[in-house]
Amino acid sequence: RAGWVLGTGDFGRGLPGNLRFAVGDGATTVELFADLTLPTDRFSHVAAVLDRGAGRVTLFVDGRPRDRKPLGGSFGAVGNTAPLLIGPGGSGFLGTIDEVRLSSAARADFFPALGESDAHYCRRLRIFRRWTLPTPAGLTEALNTAVGPIGPVQDPLVVDDTNRRVVRGTHVVTVLPVSLLPGEAIDRDGRRRVAEADVVGTAADEQLFDPAYLLRLARADVDYTPPPPRDLRPYEPPPDPHLVQLVVEEPLDRLAGLVAAEAPAGRLQLDSGFDPRAEDLRATGRALMLRHSTLPTGRLAALAHRAGFDFVRYLGDAGLVYAACAVGDRLGIDLTPPGDGPTRLTVGSAVQLAVRPALPADAFVRWLTVPCGPGRATVTEGPAGTATLTATAPGGVVVRVDVSRGGHTLGATRTLRAGPAELADGAQIAADGTLGAPASVVGGPDPDFDPVFLTRHDDPRADYGTDPDHHLVQYGTARRLDALLAELDRQRITGRLTVAAAFDPSGDAPAAQGRGLTVRHGGLPPGRLAAAAHAVGFGHVRRAGSDVVLRHAAEPLVAVEGPDTVAEGGSVDLRVVPPPGAVGADARLDWASGAPADGLAAWNTTTQPTPRLTGVRAGRVWVQAAYLLGAGLAPYTFEVRLRPELPADTVISKDQYDLIMNILNTLHPIGVEVSTRAIGEHVIEVRGDALAANPDHTFPKFRVRSGPPRRAKEASP
Repeated sequence: RAGWVLGTGDFGRGLPGNLRFAVGDGATTVELFADLTLPTDRFSHVAAVLDRGAGRVTLFVDGRPRDRKPLGGSFGAVGNTAPLLIGPGGSGFLGTIDEVRLSSAARADFFPALGESDAHYCRRLRIFRRWTLPTPAGLTEALNTAVGPIGPVQDPLVVDDTNRRVVRGTHVVTVLPVSLLPGEAIDRDGRRRVAEADVVGTAADEQLFDPAYLLRLARADVDYTPPPPRDLRPYEPPPDPHLVQLVVEEPLDRLAGLVAAEAPAGRLQLDSGFDPRAEDLRATGRALMLRHSTLPTGRLAALAHRAGFDFVRYLGDAGLVYAACAVGDRLGIDLTPPGDGPTRLTVGSAVQLAVRPALPADAFVRWLTVPCGPGRATVTEGPAGTATLTATAPGGVVVRVDVSRGGHTLGATRTLRAGPAELADGAQIAADGTLGAPASVVGGPDPDFDPVFLTRHDDPRADYGTDPDHHLVQYGTARRLDALLAELDRQRITGRLTVAAAFDPSGDAPAAQGRGLTVRHGGLPPGRLAAAAHAVGFGHVRRAGSDVVLRHAAEPLVAVEGPDTVAEGGSVDLRVVPPPGAVGADARLDWASGAPADGLAAWNTTTQPTPRLTGVRAGRVWVQAAYLLGAGLAPYTFEVRLRPELPADTVISKDQYDLIMNILNTLHPIGVEVSTRAIGEHVIEVRGDALAANPDHTFPKFRVRSGPPRRAKEASP
């Protein structure tokens, strides 16, 4: 048909993003191709011109002709009644179209675009002819290109994003619901307006579900309601509140502990578990129906959420709590003995493994270990889904079991950490278990380190001597030292730990930054002390005679301490370590918070060392304490100012000022403050033609004095 189309594509010419113009009169079609790939990081000006006077069609890109074809003398009209479409229109075009113009006259001059002669408009247009990233360099170029010279300086504007030094610490607080309302649901992230299928899926998603792998619950502190009698279909298993998938066991155990602590005189009742005819996740054993003899149902629902169920609903019409879990492993691996220290395995020793739940007799079991670092172990298969695991090298050990039955295979993995029983004199070990690793594994100097952020460690279980520097370590290293003291208590080691060295400004990089310790213990051989230090997670451990030399990687210099949960409407006190008094009088402390989902909290102060956080809405909330050090701009702020070589009485025209403010309003990064104080302090000269009788009239000069830095959009002229 008669008409025309201008579009991008490959068109079989091997150039993605090529430009094509086709025009036809219904009998003859003329096609033109730019034969180039249009850039995706800037705007391109494209134009197609049908010039009957010259008898040709021309395709332009950025003002230059790319293809030209002659028109036949009999080429007819190209008009039709179809609507004009601007945009993808099903073509797959991805991009931005701007400044579209249709002309009845054949044009040949397309630079500057649109043939505009207004200098002010053209300066603005040049900014938007390409994509301009809001980086300091991009903004500087955009501003100076648009504004032009001021006085004798060609590039008069400077964009400075040099911020004050910031040192931060973070903490996660979970806001917990106090109660759910009848009919209300909540997911693992605290969101209340959610659909069950979107959070935990449906029973139909588990097409390979096999009730033979259900776990049988038998907690003495839970009452199980017998199901009503039912006529079973052939091969249909009966409903049983004792049967669940493995993923349900842990949150149910936690819930039993929570309700026992809150209502010790009451009983948790499990009304329904696995039910093959249920229309919810009980059909595959991933959900429970619960009630309690004394707790209100809404409170029980809130505790089920806290216990870790992924989806909880208060069934108001039945007075029950429905609690479900997302899909997880149907099998688990138990250890005997289970181990009660930081490492579950000791090199040279063995533990017994068993698949949980108990497997049917016709299941085929295969055990194996998966290398994932220096840790190594051997596994020997035993009867009825059991095996023996022997650690042979320290580090992480992944043990896996595959169970096949009925043509399908299920698997389970468990990661265990093996540690040495002791460390020989001169031996050294990294946190991942690599023997002989150098101390450099903990990293070099931290460029952000400052001694003001060292924390003083005082514990009656340790002897620090008379040197005050033996008390000084970074916060992360102090927490490892706490863990070592706790491990010595667990092993019932008598006596005190001696801290022979800590912060040492003249020592190696870790010691000079409070990430090193030298310890010894009179009641424990140094080889075993070294093994304990490795078990609690020090980055590098070396035994040197009777001493154990510890080095640790750099961790955040600032920490936030306080509870990790708060109830909706409740409050908790937090504190920053180190406190402002230890950091210095010129340091500024700011608190901030945010949430990955629906969690919400409120502060009573954002500048004091010990603020109070109030839970507003359920969900996880991160809180941050940030110290701003030295001089300069606050974070997420940049400043636009005139170059220092310009005199203080420089005059900025109203036209230039408008361009500056409009460009900043359009291009400044979202969430970033723009300070134009250094521009506003100069004189702005305003000229205009408002007085027709005196077109040369100059308005009086005036000085703009700006207040605190404002967003560019709020500081419009």
